[in-house]
Amino acid sequence: MVLNFTRFLQAASLFEESFRVFERSIDLFPWPHKYELWLEYLTVMVRRFKDSKVERVRELFSKCFQSLPETKSL
Repeated sequence: MVLNFTRFLQAASLFEESFRVFERSIDLFPWPHKYELWLEYLTVMVRRFKDSKVERVRELFSKCFQSLPETKSL
């Protein structure tokens, strides 16, 4: 449901609102459910902000790696 809602918001050009929904849902769900959310969130961010907001995208990748459980660490 979260992914459908974020896609709906993005189709309506409400990207920042969809990013807020991603942030809230990532905080709510445990792994492995976070996997799909992170994957979609990072994909949308990279497509949307290719070269313009590199630091914001970098911070998200860092946050994703930090949220990995011990068994999934790099």
